Formats: sequence, structure tokens, C-alpha cells
Amino acid sequence: MDNTVQKRIYIVFLLLFCITLFASIFYYYAFDRAVPFLDCVYMTVVTLSTVGYGEVLDISSNNAAKIFTMLLMIIGVGLMAYGFSLTTAFFVEGQLSDLWRSHRMEQQIARLSDHYIVCGGGGTGLSAMDEFLKLDTQVVVIDSDVERLSELAQETKNLFYIEGDSTEDEVLVLAGIERAKGVLIALRSDKDNLFITVSARQLNPEIRIVSKGAGQKMKEKLQRAGADATVCPNLIGGLRMASEMVRPTVVSFLDLMLRDTNRTMRIDEIKISPKSSYLGKTLKESRLKENFDILVLAILEGDKLIYNPTAEISFTEKSTLIFMGDEKQAVRMRKAF
Repeated sequence: MDNTVQKRIYIVFLLLFCITLFASIFYYYAFDRAVPFLDCVYMTVVTLSTVGYGEVLDISSNNAAKIFTMLLMIIGVGLMAYGFSLTTAFFVEGQLSDLWRSHRMEQQIARLSDHYIVCGGGGTGLSAMDEFLKLDTQVVVIDSDVERLSELAQETKNLFYIEGDSTEDEVLVLAGIERAKGVLIALRSDKDNLFITVSARQLNPEIRIVSKGAGQKMKEKLQRAGADATVCPNLIGGLRMASEMVRPTVVSFLDLMLRDTNRTMRIDEIKISPKSSYLGKTLKESRLKENFDILVLAILEGDKLIYNPTAEISFTEKSTLIFMGDEKQAVRMRKAF
């Protein structure tokens, strides 16, 4: 939606109201308050609209009123023509439809909770958004490029998006950052990513923040600003190229897993809740393979990572289970845990 056209229409109507009020008061006092104020308003409206109904007030002997009326007609013609053209553009170009769609989407976003926010609809942001949608996770995309968002809306069904600047707190609040589970910051500018990281941490101290950054120095700055994790695309790209060289089969396996349209196989994690019924149980007793068809890869106990854990290892309050399996099964597991 083009907010500029909308603001201009508001300004035109505000000017018309102010001019009508001022002119009516002028006529009222020009005739020494001897005429009804409603007639003065009517005289102003007739003059501004140039409909030619005739003079409601006799200004033939009032030179000041004559000069004022001529100026009022000139202003009225210009302002009415400009307002008409803006209103026509608003309807013809679909601005009203965009306004309604934007308002409806804002209402839907206002009802979201535990969702994810993606700041930036570029290549990195779009890849993240696709992954969230594959995992059937609610996500809100923020971008200032109207055409890019329009294309996304056409390609992606039921996509939540906001046209705006992610560096503005109002836009982040509109995206529901106070209720969101995480925010992924992927703008081109490291300075913008740093600024959004600071704002997001202030708006929601509990939210998980993952930000894009270039180089070790920026990584350190982002972490000091409040980012839980940082990703350097250049570093990831280099590691990927090296892996393609020395372990191509492993890379192909991961690619096939991510591209599989029949099953959403992912490496995932679940942190054991203090209220979980699995607390104190061993892997054998939990029967995760039988009940959820998942492969346990490791268990993180505080800072200690236990690879390929034995069946006798028990879950504690510090345990985080790392496994590979279908995402639908992972959803069932989270409910069970």
C-alpha cells in the first residue's frame, strides 16, 4: 500500500475543512453577524464547489466579500481538482483494496504469539522464511520493498508480511515482537542489523535473536548488543564449498533431506522441562524410537555434549535432546515432553 497517496488525501480533506470553516466565519463577520451562520457555510460550499447555484449572500455591495469570494473560487477549483484526482487514483489503482488488506493483516498479526519475525526479504531472509513455512511455523516478514512483498504474497499462501523499515520500533511492535518467540535479522547493512538487534532486545528481553553479520568483529558487536547467535554468510559459504570438495556424499545427503517434499526430515532439539513426564527416565524407558520414529544423535547436559548416548542415560533438568526425524513427529514429541 502506498501510504503517500493516503496521507495526501487526508491532507486535502483537512485543508477543505479548515478553508470551509475559515471562510464561513469570514462571511459571518463580513455581514456583521446579521445573517445565519448556516447560510455562510452554504455560501462557502457553493463557492468552493463552483456549482453555480447563485449567491446565497448578497455581496454586490461588499467589496471585501467580492475579493475573498474570487480567491475562494480559485483555491476551490484547484483543491477540488487535486482531491478528485487523488481519490480517483486511490480507487482505480487499488489503494482502497490494499488498505483493507493491510488492515486485515495487521489484525491477524495482532493475534499471533510464539511466532518468528524475519527482518529483510532478501535472499537470506527468503531462505529462512521458506524453512519456517516448511516446518509449519508462523512467520512475519518485514521489508520496505513493496514489489518484493507483492511477489511473495502471490507466491506464498497466507503469508504474513509488513511493509516498513525494520529499524523502527513501531514496525517491530506491529509485527508482534513482544509476543514473538524469535527474530531473524537479515538486512544487507551490518549497521542496520546491529541497530535492530539492540531494539529487539529492549522490546523483548526474552526473545531469541539470530542476526546476520560479516566477520568476527561484527559477530562480537552483535553478541554484545544482545544477539543469541550470529551467522556469517561468507563463512558458511566457504565451509559448504570445502565440504562439497572433501565429503560430497554427506552434503548430498543433507541437501536431499532438506529438499524432500514428501517428508520434512530435520535435525531438531527438545529441552527437557522440569514438569516433563520424561524427567528421570532413561532413553530405553522413553521408547522414543518406537513411539516417534526418531533417531537420537546426542544429549546436551549443560555444557557437555554426549554423542550417540547409550540407552541407560537418564533425562535431567539440564538435558537437551538432539535428534533427527520427521517434523510432524517432532511436534508430537514436544507435546508429549
